[in-house]
Parts: sequence; structure tokens; C-alpha cells
Amino acid sequence: STSPTCKESNSISRNYPERRQLFHKTLRLSSEKLAELNLKSGRNEIEFSVTTAFQGTTRCKCNIYLWHHSDKVVISDIDGTITKSDVLGHILPVIGRDWAQSGVAHLFTKIQNNGYHIMYLTARAIGQASTTKDYLQSLKQGDVCLPDG
Repeated sequence: STSPTCKESNSISRNYPERRQLFHKTLRLSSEKLAELNLKSGRNEIEFSVTTAFQGTTRCKCNIYLWHHSDKVVISDIDGTITKSDVLGHILPVIGRDWAQSGVAHLFTKIQNNGYHIMYLTARAIGQASTTKDYLQSLKQGDVCLPDG
């Protein structure tokens, strides 16, 4: 199989009925609370929100992936692995410079095509989450994009 084009992978979405569930702040969900999330196999988009009297409501969208316990997973750091170095990997893509390792999109696509799920890991600040996601989704080498993860 082949990897979707960058444009297609940016437009993947699921149509779930609009629902609002409120959960109290916790670091771990019980099995019951996890079941209440009604996760589907694969990618599930969720949104966190925090409301304060002084700053109003702040929202953060992210994905939770539900995989079978026997699924194969490759976990990859971003800076210094996908990018050529840690510090410049943060800065140069923001100003439009390609700083990805040569052939990394092809490598990760081959890994995915061999039945592995990919999980990207970073030590970047949470405030960089959206630009980091945008970078991963826009990384294209030749006609191959970095797979979703």
C-alpha cells in the first residue's frame, strides 16, 4: 500500500456525533472512565478544555489511538531523529527551511507499510504542539509524506 498524499492526510477526519462529556482532572482514568470514552479502533479526536475565572476557556485538541495489544508500534523521537538536530530542528522548519533527515519519510512509510503503527515523541513544550503537528503533517520528501502518528 502507499502513503496518502500530504493534503489527504491533513483532511482525514471522522464524523462523530457532537457530544460533551465532562471529566474531573486526573492523571489516570479508571477502566470504567476509559470505557466511557467509547473509543473506536484507530484514531479518536478529543478535546481538553480548562476554564478559569481570569483566562476563560482554553482548548487543546489531540488524538487518542486505540490499538490492539498485539499491534506492532514504532516510537520515534522528532528532534535529532526526524530532524537533523535538536535545536535547529525546532527553529529552521518554522522559517521554511527543510531540516529533515534525508529519506526519513520513505523510511517511516516503509515501516508503516510493514504493519507498524507510528508514535511520535518529543520533549518540546506543550505550547509548540500545534506547530509540531503541522510540521509532521507537512513533511514531504519527493512524493512521500511522513505517515500519521
